[in-house]
Amino acid sequence: MVMAPGGRMMRESGLDVTGRQMSIRGGIADVLQALGSGGMLIAYSGGLHHVQVPGRWPRVFKTVRLRLERLDIGAYVKALGEGRDLDAFKRAVKDDLQRRRDLYCS
Repeated sequence: MVMAPGGRMMRESGLDVTGRQMSIRGGIADVLQALGSGGMLIAYSGGLHHVQVPGRWPRVFKTVRLRLERLDIGAYVKALGEGRDLDAFKRAVKDDLQRRRDLYCS
């Protein structure tokens, strides 16, 4: 399964139209709990805002860099969700993925 998160369109600066950094959505926590096991491949791109700027044609010859990380879903859910209710688990997943994004998209 491949999931590409929807969200606010980034501008050339990498921020949304109101100047905020992109954020992780909590729905991924629901999917992780429903799956319970398997592998998850996270692709860190830092965004494609330098390739497709809103209102302009795509820049087809721009370099795109991507970092990949594979996680075991069962171990990930256990590490972040053990002893937590659903809302706390969602917050933990969002916080962890935002931390990983900041670490690997620099």
